[in-house]
Amino acid sequence: MGVLNYIRIFRVLRAMLREAQSYRTDDARTGQLADSALAKAQSKRGALAAVFNQLSDLIRLVKAWATRRYRTIPWRSASLIIAGLLYFVSPLDALPDFIPGLGFLDDAFIITWLMRAVRQELEKFRAWEANAT
Repeated sequence: MGVLNYIRIFRVLRAMLREAQSYRTDDARTGQLADSALAKAQSKRGALAAVFNQLSDLIRLVKAWATRRYRTIPWRSASLIIAGLLYFVSPLDALPDFIPGLGFLDDAFIITWLMRAVRQELEKFRAWEANAT
């Protein structure tokens, strides 16, 4: 991916971050986002093979946030993850998903970037999840 694509990706992500703010107090909408992301991830599992498990972790975290079972993550981190899921489910991302071989490259990039950005919070969530079940 060229520099212009990275710039475009982060512009779209910035818009999604603004959109994520409206999810802060709307648990039902946040849960619907997690469900939509899970459905898309499962239907595109082959194209997302390299990041599928990471994406699944992010979706489970958002689902736990939406159901109020897990609220110890700071809102800044939660909003980044929500913005990433919005980017993933949006048909208006930087590289349209219908482009063969490239369509999910930007989604994989965002998922990988998010995993690094919220790594410590995600580790705490996984530990909580392991003890909660």
